[in-house]
Amino acid sequence: MKLVSHLPVAMFLIALATIAAFSARATAAPLNEKGLTALIEAGFDDQEILAKLEKDGIAFEASAETIEGLKQGGASEAVLKAVQAAKSPAAATPSKEAVKPIITFESVITLLQNGVESELIIAKLSKSAATYTLGVDQEQQLRDAGATEELIRSMKEGAKGADAPEPISDLALVLDVSASMNEKTADGRTKIEVAKEVVSELVRRIPEGLNVSVVVYGHAPGCSAVKVLRPLAELKAADRDPLISQIQGLPAVGNTPIALALRQAGEQFTGRKTYCGLVLITDGIESCNGDPSAEAARLAENPMLRFGVNVVGLGLKPAESGATSQIAKSGKGQYYDAQDGAQLLAAINEVTKKLDKGAEPAPFNPKAPTGRRAVVVVKPSVQMPAMKEIVLVKPDASYYTVESYKINKVNQYDAEARQPSAEAVDVWWVPEQGLPVVMVARFENPEREVKKLRPEDYLGMVRVTSESKDSKAKVVLTPANTSDYTVDSYKVQEIIGLNQDLVAPVGTYMLWIVEPDQKPTLLEEEVQVAGGQVTAIEY
Repeated sequence: MKLVSHLPVAMFLIALATIAAFSARATAAPLNEKGLTALIEAGFDDQEILAKLEKDGIAFEASAETIEGLKQGGASEAVLKAVQAAKSPAAATPSKEAVKPIITFESVITLLQNGVESELIIAKLSKSAATYTLGVDQEQQLRDAGATEELIRSMKEGAKGADAPEPISDLALVLDVSASMNEKTADGRTKIEVAKEVVSELVRRIPEGLNVSVVVYGHAPGCSAVKVLRPLAELKAADRDPLISQIQGLPAVGNTPIALALRQAGEQFTGRKTYCGLVLITDGIESCNGDPSAEAARLAENPMLRFGVNVVGLGLKPAESGATSQIAKSGKGQYYDAQDGAQLLAAINEVTKKLDKGAEPAPFNPKAPTGRRAVVVVKPSVQMPAMKEIVLVKPDASYYTVESYKINKVNQYDAEARQPSAEAVDVWWVPEQGLPVVMVARFENPEREVKKLRPEDYLGMVRVTSESKDSKAKVVLTPANTSDYTVDSYKVQEIIGLNQDLVAPVGTYMLWIVEPDQKPTLLEEEVQVAGGQVTAIEY
């Protein structure tokens, strides 16, 4: 749902409004503890916070425990004194921002509910390390909390004129498959199900020419369960489906050793002189006594890590989100917050966009042939029985060896069945009911083209009609000169029941009726099958 960026400079200047302006615009709503914490986390200056406290007061008890919690959360001494004095004036001490704060979606809602105006939030977003991809529900939630359309638009648009990402050649994906990934997201699906689906989509969409490594953790019990699923190497087209299969087969059973996983992912870049980056997808915080933020900072010391350590948090609680976003800050990357599958997909879409801009495409081989060689069987213009699949098969196979000798297949019309070479193939049409039949024998495509074939040009139909609706008789087509005792051995097509269409290649056939527990009976010695037409024979 949330991604990070810089808003226009004009909006940033609005942020630097005076204390009096803050006080004049803010709705008179006493700050609760959560609202005060949100102001601190969002990077509001002490002057702004003190003005809010002085004008509207607090709606919570300033106990010793509360004061200690605020102190741990980053509150300055000036703010703590102001809280203890409730509405008493306090001296303002400006604070310094060491790093850009992460303002989460939940923080924006809390700020609105505590009377902070949309203009000031827009200004703070310009200094935040977060950007947002909002769904319809999130937009409505913002409106219900009092957000202006300008704030919603600013959150959706994100940065304009931001620096383009440096081109990278190497990418490491770090995937959390710990036991907590079996928990459900806001949309009712398990986190691991959502993550596998979206990461698989990312693998499909990673730009060509990028070197990719995949590191997983939590696939087994214990804090050492970190595995390099794929060492750093160019992700070619042929590598993608096998990698996706590996990802789909991962169990979610272990702990969360994020720091160790980041270290092993970083080791993939050791000794390389190419620009690189890292994407971590996790649903929790470190559980193995490591320090992932420190590890991310160490990785960021590598001058080649131009893409940074980017973190996608899936279904994180507010406290977890703060700790996890710190990893991205320390690693000079972006933080993306996703609460369900749609938001995770949106986050991955943003990552993919950045990769598309940042990846250095591999050069084309000028000696390699271009174009693609494929067969497309188009949807017929006449009604035909349901098709199960189109299969490209080595020549001279029989209907019972189609599967054994297949080269490629598709299960719908108008889909490309790729021919890997210029060698001739047989194009088989396989019905939902009945036997596979050769639509085109020894089809050649030497020019690396996509050739379209119409099934009605090569196939026709035979229908044996009868007033009997419940017949269990089998209708069989065979080549000429078939005897009654070799019908089953030489059959071209068959179907059980009358008043149905059998599909067969254009040609002349013998037509047989086989009643249950009886010998075949020759119904017609010569039946002409014409392309795209039905030959009807009365029983």
